[in-house]
Amino acid sequence: MADDDTGTRRQRTSMEEFSARVVTLVKSSHFESFMAIFILANCAVMGVQAQMVLDRKSSRGIDGLEQVWTSVFVAELILKFYAMGWRRFVPCMGTKASSGSWWYLSDALIVIVTCVIPSWILPLVGADGGDTLRVLTVLRTLRLIRVARVLRSEYFVEVWLLLRGMVDSMRMLFWTCLVIAFLTYLFAIFGVVLISPVLRDAYIEALSSASSTEADIQELAELEDKFGGMTQFMFTLTQVVTLDSWGEYTRSVMKYCPTAWIFFYLYIALGVLVLMNIVTAVLVDKALMNSMKDAEEVVKQKQRKKKEAMDHFCTLFKAMDTDGSGSLTHEEFSAGFHNKEVAMHLLALEI
Repeated sequence: MADDDTGTRRQRTSMEEFSARVVTLVKSSHFESFMAIFILANCAVMGVQAQMVLDRKSSRGIDGLEQVWTSVFVAELILKFYAMGWRRFVPCMGTKASSGSWWYLSDALIVIVTCVIPSWILPLVGADGGDTLRVLTVLRTLRLIRVARVLRSEYFVEVWLLLRGMVDSMRMLFWTCLVIAFLTYLFAIFGVVLISPVLRDAYIEALSSASSTEADIQELAELEDKFGGMTQFMFTLTQVVTLDSWGEYTRSVMKYCPTAWIFFYLYIALGVLVLMNIVTAVLVDKALMNSMKDAEEVVKQKQRKKKEAMDHFCTLFKAMDTDGSGSLTHEEFSAGFHNKEVAMHLLALEI
C-alpha cells in the first residue's frame, strides 16, 4: 500500500514537473521567436505557392511543407491549450489573471480554419476546395500580426515603431481620405461651373471650325475626357493632389482658360501643402507619444516580472524552511535542492 502511494506521488510529481516545463516553454521568449520565424517562413513559401497556382504547376515538396506548417501550428496550439487551459481561449471567462482572450481565440481559429480544415479535413473526406481552399490558406498570413509581439523586443525597436505607427494611423487615414474627398468634391463643383463650360465650348468650336488642326481637336478631346463632368473632374483632381503629372494637362487647360492656374494652385496649397503636412505632423506626434507609452510599458513589465520573481522566491524559501522558523539554515538551504517542490519552483524561475 505504501509502495502504491509512493508510486502515485512520484507519478504526480513527474506530471507537475512536465506541466511546469511546458508552461515555462510556452511563456518563454525563445518559443515566441521560433514561432515568429516559422510564420515568416510559411508566408515566404506561400508566395511561391501563389505563383505556382498561377502557372498551374504542382510540387510534392511544397505539398509536404504544407503538412509541416500544419503540424507545427497544431502542436503549438495544443501546447498552449495544455499550459494555459481552455479558459484562456474563451473570452470573458475566468479570473482577471487567467481570463480568456480574443487574441488567443482568433489565433486558434486561424490555425483551425486555414491549416487543419484545408490540409487535413477536406482531403480526408475527399472534397476539392478549389478556390475556397486557396483563400483559406492565404488567410494564414493574418498570423503575421503575431510577429509584432516579438518585434517589441529591444532588438527590433525601429521595426516595431513603424508597425505600431501604421496600425495607429488607420483612424487618421480614414479621416484624411474623408477630408480629401470633401475638398476634392468642393473644388470639382467650382471646376465644373468655371472651367468645364469653357473647355466644352472650345471643343465644340474646334469641331465645327475648318481651321482647327487635328492636334487641337485631339487635345480638347482629352481635356473633355478629364474635365467633362463631376466624376472626371474629381478623378483628375485626385491625380493633382498626388502630384501625378498634373502640370501637363493644367498647362493645356490654361491655353483656353488662362485664370485656371489660380484654381489649381489653391487646390494644391490646401490639399498638399497644408493638409498633408498637418497629417504628417499629427502622425509624428502620435508616434512620439506611443514611443513614450512603450517605454512606460517596458518599465511596468519589468516591475511585474520582478514582483512575480519575488513571489516565487518567497514560496521557494517557505518550501525550504522545513522547521517553519522563518529563517533558513545552511542545512535547510542545501537540502532544499533535493526537494521536488523546490525543484519545480526553480524550474519556473528558469534557474
